[in-house]
Parts: sequence; structure tokens; C-alpha cells
Amino acid sequence: MEGRHLHVLAAGLTDVGKARHHNEDNILVRRDLGVFLVSDGMGGHNAGEVASALTIASVRNFFEATSLHEFSEGDADPLLSGARRLGAAVTKANSDVYEISTTHAKHRGMGCTIVALFLQPPMVHIAHLGDSRCYRLRGSSIELLTRDHTLVNDILALKHDIPAEDLAHLPKNIVTRAVGIEATAQVDLRSERFEPGDIFLLCSDGLTGMLSDEEILETIHEAGEPARATARLIQLANEAGGLDNISAVVLRLEYLDDASSITQPPPPAPSSGAATGEVVTAPAMDAISPGDPPEPAGST
Repeated sequence: MEGRHLHVLAAGLTDVGKARHHNEDNILVRRDLGVFLVSDGMGGHNAGEVASALTIASVRNFFEATSLHEFSEGDADPLLSGARRLGAAVTKANSDVYEISTTHAKHRGMGCTIVALFLQPPMVHIAHLGDSRCYRLRGSSIELLTRDHTLVNDILALKHDIPAEDLAHLPKNIVTRAVGIEATAQVDLRSERFEPGDIFLLCSDGLTGMLSDEEILETIHEAGEPARATARLIQLANEAGGLDNISAVVLRLEYLDDASSITQPPPPAPSSGAATGEVVTAPAMDAISPGDPPEPAGST
């Protein structure tokens, strides 16, 4: 759109919830890189938060060290170079987490989910492993752009006619794909052309386990700005029980005649962690500047 500028409003928030003693979620909001990410740690003790923090650092460092040009393949569609770059970043993160998991006894078996969005106008590229999700809100509709990698979903994909009573007995929280569980990762990638006004939500299952899609849609529209939306989503998820760590990253894409004339309002002061352009590490709930990557404990 000649003469117009893409304006990205984005904010993220992570919270320990009401039932857990510590937060294994981590988020990344980097408008300058066009990268947004939610990671939900698994592994017990502090291993899960180490896995998610290491994943955040790995993806961020990969994007800081690479360019789109490096992922252009001959005559291939240049709009897909972003998908290749994002896929390579998640693959690198998987290798990093797997290496620590297999060489440090205290972190053995650790892993994490990931849902990541890379903005390459006029496209968004989405990568995910596990049950953290990406939604697109367009007008009055909400659409899930990812498919949970869970035992229930995998069985349903193989057997569509499984009786409801059998399905009810299956464990709901078994994740079948994740970062760091295996030496190689089967990353799901999806590319979508965005429209002005589109809103994207990245979130952990601590949010979607507490709120329905309709509640999420209504809350984000009522809140308006991404910073208010993330705070309100976390609040409602906690009011609904807060049974898990809760993380949400919201971004809204608009074309403006003069993007420099629009500024994003500051986010509300949260009790846990928030990000509008930096990493938030869940373990200490400290905002870390882009130049200071989180150092996962025991990962050296």
C-alpha cells in the first residue's frame, strides 16, 4: 500500500495463575523483529521454565542473527521466505532444548510448547508445537489457526467416529509434539495473508482451558487496545479458576497514512509479567531488555 504504513499494536502478559506455585510460561514480544511467541514449559521442578526460557532466547537470537534474504530459494515465492526462517528458528530452538535435556540430569525430559508468529507484510507466518494456540479475530469472527498436538486430537484424526464415551476417558492433557522432546521436531507451519484490522492472539492452554472462544472474542473486542486485552484475559482466566499458568500475546495490524503519529498506550501495571517490546521471563517475572537474553538456571 503505497504511501501507507503498517502499524503494529502489540502487548503480552504472563501470570502464574491461582493453582500453581511458579510460572513455566514465557513470552516474547519484539515488534522490531516482527516476532511474537508464547511458550509453555513442561518437565517438573524448574525444568519446564528453563525449557521455555531457552526457547524464547533461541528464537530471538536466531532472528537477530539472520535476515529474510538468507531464506530466499531461487525463484521460490519470496513471501514464503519468512515461513522458512520461522521454521528454522523453531528447529534451532528444539535442538538447543534437546541438547540441554539430554546432557544435564536435572533437566532430563524437559520440553515446552511453542506458538510463534512472524510478520512479513502482507503475510503472517505461524509455527507451533503442542497445545499453545494462535487465533485470528477478523470482524465479528474468531478462527483457530493452529491444531493442538494432543493425544485426543491425534486419535480423532485417525478415527473420526470414536464413541463419545470412549473419548471422555482419554487423558486431555497429553501433548504429542513439543520443543526438546526429540532430536528433530515436526513443526507445523502456516502462512496467511492478513487484512487491515486483523487481530492475532497467541496463548497458552492456561487461557483456553478457562475461557471459551466466544469469551475470548468478546473480551478482546471490548478491551480495544492489546495491552488492555491481555490484562483482561488474564483477569478473567483467573476468575474462572486460574488452574494453570496463563499467557497471552495480542497484536493488531493496521495501515495508517502516518504511523509515526500514532503511539501505543502504556500497558497496565501487572502483578506478574508484561511485555510490549521485550522478553518477560516467568521464573523471576523480570522484564529483560532485548540485549540481555535470559540465562536459564543450570543450562550451562
